Amino acid sequence: MKQKIRRGLLIAVGLVTVSIIVMFAWVSPLLHISEGTVKLPGMRAPVELIRDQHGVPHIKASGLMDAYTALGFIHARDRLWQMEVTRRVGSGRFAEIAGAAAVRSDKLMRTLGLARLAQRQYEDLSEPVSQSLIAYARGVNAWIQSHHGGLAPEFAVLGHTPEQWRPVNSLIWGKLMGLRLSRNWRRELLRFRLSQ
Repeated sequence: MKQKIRRGLLIAVGLVTVSIIVMFAWVSPLLHISEGTVKLPGMRAPVELIRDQHGVPHIKASGLMDAYTALGFIHARDRLWQMEVTRRVGSGRFAEIAGAAAVRSDKLMRTLGLARLAQRQYEDLSEPVSQSLIAYARGVNAWIQSHHGGLAPEFAVLGHTPEQWRPVNSLIWGKLMGLRLSRNWRRELLRFRLSQ
């Protein structure tokens, strides 16, 4: 009996060790590069990206559009899975990758029409704002097209490849964040009434 327990523990430890090694090998290409040069499409001048001791990126650019492109690139590098899920949830398209469990959420999002509202908003934006969103999307897409190493493990597990980022996706993202931040509307309304 003791031998079976020992054998089971050794197998479990072995599996955990192999899993850790596999995950490290998978994730290591995604770890932050401390030095190097990346050429991004549409850049007018060099941009410097520095991470502080906490890993927070700081972008130094001579032009605003170059800074937005670099921001899109680094966001995609650090958070592409979160970006992909959020834009799909906000568009009512999450069930395409998550399956039947997400259909109810997709129906709600399509009923609310966040994607339609974002598209209308995008069409009415001023030129500087729309150009900023285009530059940001250019950076995201540059990462999707040129990254080195694998995508986040979630993409592989689901067998999913992210679509190109469209400028309107950033507005969908913002609208979904606004919706999430307004979940306490009943309490806010009660506080307002009590203050009156």
